[in-house]
Amino acid sequence: MDLTAVFSGLSDYMHSAEFRDVARHPEHPSAFTRQRKLPLPTLVTLLVSGMRKSVQAEVDEFLLASNNRLIGCVR
Repeated sequence: MDLTAVFSGLSDYMHSAEFRDVARHPEHPSAFTRQRKLPLPTLVTLLVSGMRKSVQAEVDEFLLASNNRLIGCVR
């Protein structure tokens, strides 16, 4: 199985309403509904990318690369 397809499917699922409903705590349904700087799908992608440096260095590098890809898509 192609890893790109696996990660794409995982990302789609983590952005879905189904995942949101399953992941919410039944007693606190509004928990974790804010817009985070490092949302769960991005965090999972970072963790499975094979971190080789300190966490802060990996996060900084990952976010810089993500922002550059987003900027390239807008142009």
